[in-house]
Amino acid sequence: MPGECIVIDGLWRCLCPSLDAITLSRALQKPTTPLRRPRHLHLPCRRRYTTSAPAMARSPSFSQYMHRAWKRNRELPRTLFRGAHNFDDAMLDSIGTQTMLDTLRELQTLEQQYHSIAKIVHYLITKRREKPTAFLYECIIRANTDYKHGSAQIVADLLKEMETTGVLPTAGVYNAILDVLAIHPDYVLRNKVLKDMRQAWLTPTFNAHVSVAIGLLRDGQYEMALEKLEEMYQSGVPIPIWAYDTFIYTFGELGFSEEALMIMQHRLRDPEASDTGENLWLVLLDSFSRDSFYEGVHYIWTRMVGPGKLTPSDGVVLNVLNIASRNGDVVMASSALKIFSMRGRKLDLHHFEPLLEIHAGQGDLRKAFITLCLIDKAGLQPDLSSTRVIYRLLRESPSEIEPALFCLRNLQLEHRVPVAAFNVVLEAALQQHGFKHGLDVYRSVRRICTAGPDTTTFNLLLSHCSVYKSLKFVMAEMQTLSIKMNQSTYDHAIRVCFLQKLRDHAFSYLEQMQNDPAAESGGWWLNKGTALAFIRGCIFAEDARVQILLDGCKKRGLDVDEEVRVLIA
Repeated sequence: MPGECIVIDGLWRCLCPSLDAITLSRALQKPTTPLRRPRHLHLPCRRRYTTSAPAMARSPSFSQYMHRAWKRNRELPRTLFRGAHNFDDAMLDSIGTQTMLDTLRELQTLEQQYHSIAKIVHYLITKRREKPTAFLYECIIRANTDYKHGSAQIVADLLKEMETTGVLPTAGVYNAILDVLAIHPDYVLRNKVLKDMRQAWLTPTFNAHVSVAIGLLRDGQYEMALEKLEEMYQSGVPIPIWAYDTFIYTFGELGFSEEALMIMQHRLRDPEASDTGENLWLVLLDSFSRDSFYEGVHYIWTRMVGPGKLTPSDGVVLNVLNIASRNGDVVMASSALKIFSMRGRKLDLHHFEPLLEIHAGQGDLRKAFITLCLIDKAGLQPDLSSTRVIYRLLRESPSEIEPALFCLRNLQLEHRVPVAAFNVVLEAALQQHGFKHGLDVYRSVRRICTAGPDTTTFNLLLSHCSVYKSLKFVMAEMQTLSIKMNQSTYDHAIRVCFLQKLRDHAFSYLEQMQNDPAAESGGWWLNKGTALAFIRGCIFAEDARVQILLDGCKKRGLDVDEEVRVLIA
């Protein structure tokens, strides 16, 4: 019958589209060559997600799995269960049709059976003259779940052919299509199938629901995939663990941190869920720490890392330490530092500074100063840059300066207080109350710091000094304590001298500055602001030594020509 020929022709073209209608008619009259893979499926396809891997077919466990499947169907050739491309149709001649149909039901549940299913369907149609039924269509459709050989386009062609030839799709056909579209996404085809199922009052199976969610995920429809997963969770559809994990890995990699955490919590609440593997926790923690997602990091750290169930890498621990500092989490920051210490890692300033930021951010000066003491005890030297968070606190709350000084006096009874801790209090006192008050604070430095003041201490004093008498006192203190001057010290001293119109003293300090043994080749020089102020004073005083300043600036690439022209004009 013409209608029957059309059906056979359409299904055959899906199995082997390289043959035309004439070849097909000949194939029905005489033996054919082994079934070849369709031309348009020869294209290599690199996909990010797969349900299986080619190596599985060669693994011992997979071979044993297929051997057990063959033992349940001993009437069939064993090579049929190996997915062999070359297969002699004569081997099926002695097998009953019903046996082959039962075998197709078995093969549909096995992996990597694309060729085996195609060969049996091909044999039934061409040799046994079986009329294509919904079941045979379902078999060949489900064979397209193969990640390497399957195709959403073939499935769409098969569905269109069924409509054309009047073969009504069954629930099994529709569910098979949804399973295929989880591997080879096609948004339009999926929507059509779901619409047709609703119109036919057919309900997707639990596996089909999962396939829809995974298909949407792989199709890049992330919001719709999440909505589908939530719908399944709310309606009680069993969600396999691998589906949870697929969503978690994908959303974590994409940076959808809140959603990944929510799915992880759903997974943990599932009574059927097995223990979460360490890899999943590590991937999530790495993703959350990379994206600075505090809620997720805190959740995993408290649940897994704190109790010792998870061992993150040093890079992740450092990220967690920084996140803890930004969110004021002392417990998590201390735990991260403890991990570094237990691993014997050499701690540096950047490891302690997040903890310092937390304490200062919480207004806890005592703990902030204790952290500085720990830094000093670790053999590190905190400097002015390490104490900026404390300085900001004291600058914004000047009333805390005196309590901070009192706190340092108490701490020296239990700890060796580094001079950086004293210097930040001195800096705040100078900024808020001026040089005279700062000098009073300075007088207590040796009672607080056993090592005494350093060059930074005196530079802070000099930065607020404007009287030559005070300058002499500071310089005498430095000489008595054998504290060496640096470039900033000379710069401050020269500034005080020319402000007091003591240009001879200023040029004397300038000469010492250039000839200081600690200076690099070419000697130290003034910063631009000090140099311009000094030049201005010399010009107004008509001091010919201004040329020394101009030559020095030019030699060191300090451009002051425009400002000098303005002064001269």
